Amino acid sequence: MKLYGFGPTRSLRALRGLKELDADFEFIPVDLLAGEHKRQDFLRLNPAGKVPVLVDGDLIIPESAAIVLYLADKFREKGLLPADLRQRAQAYRWIMFAVTELEQPLWRISKHTALYPEDKRLPVDIAFAREEFLAMAAVLDSHLEGRRFIAGDRITAADCVTAYLIDWANEFQLIDNFAQLRDYLKRMYARPTAPERIAEAFREIRAAYGRPRACHECACGTSNRIDCEGDIEIVVPEWQVVGIGTAKVNPTSKDGRSISSARLCHHFARRVYTGNRHRRPRGKRNADPRPETNLQHPMLWFDMQQREN
Repeated sequence: MKLYGFGPTRSLRALRGLKELDADFEFIPVDLLAGEHKRQDFLRLNPAGKVPVLVDGDLIIPESAAIVLYLADKFREKGLLPADLRQRAQAYRWIMFAVTELEQPLWRISKHTALYPEDKRLPVDIAFAREEFLAMAAVLDSHLEGRRFIAGDRITAADCVTAYLIDWANEFQLIDNFAQLRDYLKRMYARPTAPERIAEAFREIRAAYGRPRACHECACGTSNRIDCEGDIEIVVPEWQVVGIGTAKVNPTSKDGRSISSARLCHHFARRVYTGNRHRRPRGKRNADPRPETNLQHPMLWFDMQQREN
């Protein structure tokens, strides 16, 4: 079998299923940033141009949840789908719950935060989606009380599908008030068969592609500058994503003057994070002003989400 995928996308969901089953497979990276998902050889596998895609002989399966269910059925003896009909029905129920009640609000938040053009975003829908997710997360949080897994007393396909979403929600700080979900997330990623976390996958991408480059000098002059070497010198930055490939920066100079907004180049904006304020550590010229553990709204995340399923 071959799994076509990339980084922190829902390829991680399919990877969990394969690893839990100890299946023999080859992982084939599809570099979304290089546009490999638009090439004809990949489009023949999935005309939608999205990852992941599983190829098993002459069978081609896109859609991450479908991949997990196929694998669980193919390796039925491994128990990723319960043998008991009633427990199997519960696994199906929670898989459907995950991809409809949990995943869709997260997707809407992503779209209206950064994926859609600015004039098509609806801030009110972000608020509605957050409310909807939190309401449904409370249902799962309550269900997990006294349970280690979602359906039955061992890991199932329902966990393989859901764990990725809880990690995604964690990136948006949406599970802070759900103790059961936080514990569940820790358990699922403490397993030796667990794939890497979303944040870890982003760190690998950033390391592979190096520091972003940008050509822009802010109105205040020298102290608030993003130069061509990718060095970031911002006193009090406040980032706001304004569209794919663009960003807005509203820093404040040392004397407290407000600085007019400025657009950044595409290569830098794809890698900025929004919604937080951080001062770069003194004496660390090349330090990233964003902490590695705080990846709430990376543009790269939303750009890649367009191309995965």
